[in-house]
Amino acid sequence: MSRLSILVVTWNCAPFIQRFVAELNDSLKGTGEYEVLICDNASSDGTADLLSRFLPEGFRLIRSDENLGFAKGNNLLIRQAKYERIVLLNPDVFDYPKDFWRKMDAAIAREGADVGFVKLHNPDGSFQDCIGDFPSPARALASLLGKKKNFSALDTPTTVDVGIMAFMVTHRALFESIGLIDEDFHMYCEDVEWCCRAHLANKKVLYFPEFSLTHLGGASAESRWKGLRKELVKYRSESLFLRKHHQGFGLLIMIVLNLLKRVLVRIRIELS
Repeated sequence: MSRLSILVVTWNCAPFIQRFVAELNDSLKGTGEYEVLICDNASSDGTADLLSRFLPEGFRLIRSDENLGFAKGNNLLIRQAKYERIVLLNPDVFDYPKDFWRKMDAAIAREGADVGFVKLHNPDGSFQDCIGDFPSPARALASLLGKKKNFSALDTPTTVDVGIMAFMVTHRALFESIGLIDEDFHMYCEDVEWCCRAHLANKKVLYFPEFSLTHLGGASAESRWKGLRKELVKYRSESLFLRKHHQGFGLLIMIVLNLLKRVLVRIRIELS
């Protein structure tokens, strides 16, 4: 089995961080060599102090004096990771099945994947929007009309445009080839932008629905951005992605649709 560098960025995760560490540690037993690097983004709820008291062997805490954001925090860890296989993992991901890491490693090798994502579901068992297509006029229009592609129906390894970095497995050489996560994105859409670069480099980005994990989804962001306001932040990040990777008339259409979505969210905020 490949040696693993598992990278985790935390921010105000005290309510669930002990469960996260315990489950991750149990899942890694018998998997060979690994390291778990945790960057705490200046949590104000005592997350870092909790971590410093109970981290198991193989786990290492790095304290940041400021909130670096998701991208910069992960980049810091990527630079320090010592193994070739890199896993980005959110601290609100749980319920690893038996032999998860060994089976995931074998699937990556079998399919020749450069980037791998797994099925994520909500705590109630429902499918989470963990994979998708790149932003496009067709996708934006479908979203406005409430018509989304049914990714939950996928049941075999499938090439996808993008997955969320709550769980992503790749390798160091790819970061060295296409670059680290774009730090212009403080939160949201950085996964879309990075996956776009991976596709432009003709890398194989695969979704493995046979592996399923529970993702609380935005748990550490909830205390900062609630509901509709969090949605507004996502659309702002999407706008940044569009300006980086679209041009001409297509960009104009996408920007107009993005602005429309933001206006609609603001109206809903005012009415709530």
